[in-house]
Amino acid sequence: MKNSKMSRRVIKGMTVIEYALLISAVAVAFLGMGVFLRRAVSGKWKQSADVFGFGRQYSPEKTIVETP
Repeated sequence: MKNSKMSRRVIKGMTVIEYALLISAVAVAFLGMGVFLRRAVSGKWKQSADVFGFGRQYSPEKTIVETP
């Protein structure tokens, strides 16, 4: 009888450890995915911003200001 109680405790402890490892693995996966997601969003933001300037940067010598 004592062995069955011990094994239940051991099994409960193992289950808690397994859940903790699973949760930590998911957390690490989300953190790793965040790096790639941030890069992707940054690239799309740059791509959409380059549409307005046709890929060129601002140049104060070549900018023409027309005054009425």
